Amino acid sequence: MKIPFDEKETIDFIYQQEYQELDWLSRKLNVKSFSIETTEELANQYKKPMEILGENSTFKPTKIIHIVIVLSVIFLLIMSLYHSTTPWEDISLLTVAGQVGVFGLCIILLIVFGNKEGLQVILCKDGITVNQFYYKWEEVYKIYIVQRETGDNRIKYIILALDTGVTDRFDISELSIYGAPVKKLSAHIEYFKRR
Repeated sequence: MKIPFDEKETIDFIYQQEYQELDWLSRKLNVKSFSIETTEELANQYKKPMEILGENSTFKPTKIIHIVIVLSVIFLLIMSLYHSTTPWEDISLLTVAGQVGVFGLCIILLIVFGNKEGLQVILCKDGITVNQFYYKWEEVYKIYIVQRETGDNRIKYIILALDTGVTDRFDISELSIYGAPVKKLSAHIEYFKRR
């Protein structure tokens, strides 16, 4: 059942959610360390030409773990070449321990993070898919991006205001760190919404 969309009520609801997430000192001092913007507002700030290849756009983070493992393997190969040309008595125990440590770290990182399925946002002319949840554009009234400062980090959420009166919220922090910035994502969302 479709419920009439009340933007003020939706923004108040999101604001209250974010306010509850603040630490007690920020609430006491009334420090607002978050922003709520629509994808329309953010898309208007995106000035680069859009490159859309095909019928959809996919946003997903790069697998940083693969980059770390490749660099670690290169380090191990270089150290192996160094050891093959150096007499054994000139190789320190610390060097060997460092190689074994790097190799062990690679194995642990691969086991822990290697097969983890990360966030993925797929946009097409019919709708948006976030973390394997599909929404038709007709079901989505507005899309908001919330950015919250937490110490050195910036947490980002995409919030979909749906025609059922519900808001669905997804953390896109890893997407904006390793992949597309929120302005680019917003520009693509608005492009496909209007198609």
